[in-house]
Amino acid sequence: MQASKRGQRVAIFGLVVQTALVALAALLLQATGSPAAKAVLWLVILPLPLWVVTLLMFYCQWLARREADELQQLAARPGQVESIFRDEEGEIHPAANRLKWMRRYLTPSFTLLLAGCHAMVGIYLLRYISGVDIDMPTSTKPAAIFFAVGGAFVAFLFSRYAVGMAGAVSWRMLRAPGSYLFTNSLVMALLTAALAGEYYKWPVLSVVVAYILSVFTIIIGVELVLNFVLDLYRPRLPDAEDRYSYDSRLLNLVASPESIGHSIAEALNYQFGFEVSGTWFYRLLQRSLVPLLLTGAVVVWLMSSLIIVDEGHQYVVLHWGRPQQALKPRPYPYLVCPWPIDISRKFNTGAIHQITVGVGVKREEKLVQGKRIYLWTEEHSQWTELNTLVAKKPRKSKTDKTGKEEVPPVDLIKFTVGVYYQIEDAKKFGYNFTDAPKLLKAVAYREMIKYAASATLLEKLPDNEQGQSRPQGILSFGREKAVEDLHKNIEKAVSSKDGLGLGVKIIRVEILGSHPPKEAAGAFQDVIAAEREQDRMRYEAEADANQMLAFVAGQAEQALILSQAITFSQTLIDLKKCRRNGDHLGNTVKETIRKATENANGLKDQIKLERKLGRITPGKKTVAQKLLERQEAFLKILANIRSRPADLEVFLNERIVEANKEVADLFGDVEGQAAVIIAKAQSDRWRKEFAERARAETFDAQLSCLKAAPRLYRFDKHLDAIAEGIENQRKYILSVDRDKVEIWLNMEKQQQDMSDIPLGK
Repeated sequence: MQASKRGQRVAIFGLVVQTALVALAALLLQATGSPAAKAVLWLVILPLPLWVVTLLMFYCQWLARREADELQQLAARPGQVESIFRDEEGEIHPAANRLKWMRRYLTPSFTLLLAGCHAMVGIYLLRYISGVDIDMPTSTKPAAIFFAVGGAFVAFLFSRYAVGMAGAVSWRMLRAPGSYLFTNSLVMALLTAALAGEYYKWPVLSVVVAYILSVFTIIIGVELVLNFVLDLYRPRLPDAEDRYSYDSRLLNLVASPESIGHSIAEALNYQFGFEVSGTWFYRLLQRSLVPLLLTGAVVVWLMSSLIIVDEGHQYVVLHWGRPQQALKPRPYPYLVCPWPIDISRKFNTGAIHQITVGVGVKREEKLVQGKRIYLWTEEHSQWTELNTLVAKKPRKSKTDKTGKEEVPPVDLIKFTVGVYYQIEDAKKFGYNFTDAPKLLKAVAYREMIKYAASATLLEKLPDNEQGQSRPQGILSFGREKAVEDLHKNIEKAVSSKDGLGLGVKIIRVEILGSHPPKEAAGAFQDVIAAEREQDRMRYEAEADANQMLAFVAGQAEQALILSQAITFSQTLIDLKKCRRNGDHLGNTVKETIRKATENANGLKDQIKLERKLGRITPGKKTVAQKLLERQEAFLKILANIRSRPADLEVFLNERIVEANKEVADLFGDVEGQAAVIIAKAQSDRWRKEFAERARAETFDAQLSCLKAAPRLYRFDKHLDAIAEGIENQRKYILSVDRDKVEIWLNMEKQQQDMSDIPLGK
């Protein structure tokens, strides 16, 4: 009876402690609003009925034992035996029958009810946690953490006292509520950790704790149902100790882990056939195993304070959830606070990472004879290529009579870009942004879209008035320039100085694909075929031009240089005329510089083409390179003309003289048909000059002859004129009078072979 009385007192005190724990959990929930506090509140509420049932069972047990003592005293009195045992047994032992009924019906029903409550609470908490906003601000104070620690300490002390009393058979019913109270002390310790995480701005820990406690509650409910089922089929022996179905084995294992060792010892004894647990080694192991395990756990825990940073890596340490400065490689390790005060995260800063923009979802790659295909007319690569907009000038449909623009002012191409980067600052990359790689990909995509939207496909456009040019030719000649511009734009957008400060370094940008959509491939192939035909015609024209230049000047190179020199000389003369006529020289010089710059750019393009064709060799300049040097020198002269208004007249005259001298020198080296024409002109000039000089020198002699014999001189000149006039005429000599001449004519048409017809001059 005294044992039952003491069990009642312990049950009453345990109910008080459990109620105080419920009140503390409710206050913590109201003060912090933490999801973990809500889960803990339900877990400390659930054992309250357990203490009540335990108190009731101790009370009924006390009544039954008191009843048994009273019946024993009555049976010991003389003359009372017949009257006592004459009644029915149910009337004689009401307290014992009540206790028996409670053990048979009340405890199983209570087990099912308690299991249902655990299941419903666990499901409710899971649904509640799924709707919790992790980023929601918390209001946890250090006082809440202190009270949680105090509650866990009080629950731990009383639970150990109750579990210790449950070791005796008479107080065995305290095992179930004591084990649950011990579990509540661990739950309060988890709540302490969760509140500390919220205080240090790491609210995810509270959600994780709430989730763990919710799953644990459901597991306890499932175990109680299994206990109920197994208790129905458990054989009930007269001397066997009763173990109620609401007594959780899992909670007992948590509260009394030493029972595991006892079970292992019994299993070993049974397996080997002798008492292994009585040997010195087992006793030494039993005595030292726990300290060794604890020491090993402490050593492992302290090792979490050592961080060794390898080459090509950086570590970011989170001190109570707050990122600190990144740790860089060094020969000796770093010393930090152990887990969970400091948590480290490793970043691979030596590797080159890649992101690909302009692609969509992954696709099944098509192989032809086991090889990948890369054709415009077929989908290729491992990813679906997305469409990219490219601007163009509005075009009107030829069939539209109203002039409505039917063709949209954009083009669609497949433009895929690969961006390769390295992590420079692990702290910025890992913790300044939620998802730095995704943000980097978005920035690269934005810069690619902006660049493509202002570019042209194949056209080459002149610079604007500020000397700037828009992106152009991203399908052909502008790809190299596009790579440079995209690299510069992306690096500027993510840099720490002018951009987001992602903490990365852009190593390289590569155009992985730049081609029209599959549907437009045929049209582009027609354009390419037309361009190749244009190239063929241009090469034929260049060949004809070189042939003509060689025929005229002997060498094409010499002819082109001469033509350029003549152009320079004529341009300078035109500028001098413009100044003398009073026109605006500045605008004329500006327009002249623009045209000369265009010519220089054309020569540069020609040099690039020659370099691609392999026509440029070291140590030997091509015609285009020579012409470009002369053109750039002429541009410097034009720039000096523009910047020298003081002595401009003198400067122009000097340059004109130099240009004319250069033209004359070049004419002296000219060969071919031009040299022939020049030589013939020079011979005609000297022949005419000498003839006229001879006439001038013979004039005096002829004048003397005229004066000496005027009639004879005139007659001589008359004969000279007649001789010159009839030089090519047919002449007839008549020795008789013409009146006596009879002319015979044959009027018949004669067959002639046209051999006597004069065909010459």
